[in-house]
Amino acid sequence: MGDGSHSTGGTQPTAMFICSAGHSGSTLLDLLLGSHPAAMSLGEITHLPKNVALNTSCTCGAPVHECAFWGRVLERLAREPAFGDWREDPYKLFLGFFEASNVVDRRHQTMLRRILRKLVYVGAYLHWRSLPFYPFDAFTEPLRRGAANKRLLFRVIAEVAEKRLLIDSSKHYLEAVTLYRSAPADTRVLLLVRDGRAVFYSYLKRGYRRNRALEAWRGTYARGLPLLREHVAQRDLIEVRYEDLVRDPRAELERVCAAVGTSFDARMLDFRARVHHVLNGNNMRFARDGTIRLDDEWRRKLSASDLRYFDSRAGALNRALGYH
Repeated sequence: MGDGSHSTGGTQPTAMFICSAGHSGSTLLDLLLGSHPAAMSLGEITHLPKNVALNTSCTCGAPVHECAFWGRVLERLAREPAFGDWREDPYKLFLGFFEASNVVDRRHQTMLRRILRKLVYVGAYLHWRSLPFYPFDAFTEPLRRGAANKRLLFRVIAEVAEKRLLIDSSKHYLEAVTLYRSAPADTRVLLLVRDGRAVFYSYLKRGYRRNRALEAWRGTYARGLPLLREHVAQRDLIEVRYEDLVRDPRAELERVCAAVGTSFDARMLDFRARVHHVLNGNNMRFARDGTIRLDDEWRRKLSASDLRYFDSRAGALNRALGYH
């Protein structure tokens, strides 16, 4: 990958998929990487159909349909047969399943679709775990279709933005595996990890019950980590610790850049200096303060009872990830 901004000439850009549990720093990592002059942050791009349907705000400050950048991208997509007439139904821009987030389209994100997503995810997980046998292959079809559509979208975005490295922080490990398997040469997977106690606390303070708060972190790594290590080549799976990133962002970014074959650019550290076009992700994408600081509030506020609960059910996994 080169270091400057330039047209892709119709070639497929390199996608960097950030895989992590929620509240692990994926939006920060996305914006830092996307501040490289050859790169672009896309946020949780799987949510694009919902963002288009609801005309949500881009980080540039404009609604999607008034954003000059997304306007050019969507105009190009309207000419792609794979998406049909998305103007009639934005959900024809299918890029994969997504869960509820800060912005919910209640007409689309129905109970039936939530059940379908869970069934597909269970079947796809069993499929990837059972290779080379294929008893659950049909369950991967929606994920494969979403990955193929993402590849098309990535090519259009790369040509419009004149970038060769696109950052997708959609997070789910099944999406990561499917996207990688669809085009290994053009995909890198960033596995972002954070102390599970910090993530657990982050969910608890947002009102989640203990079991859901725990599973939000544990499920990603207990199930996702073995799949990623099995199906993503070691050279293409780049592990990043949230704590290392915020304590020494330059060192971590230099390491990640080297892993994808480009040089570090100091402009990456000043990620607020650049206008980004992220449509979905943590609300920090709108904040003006670009200070990078460690969030370790859990050390002061997670109760002894909650710590015991976490340790009895996920302490071994947390220690296996290097957190003691």
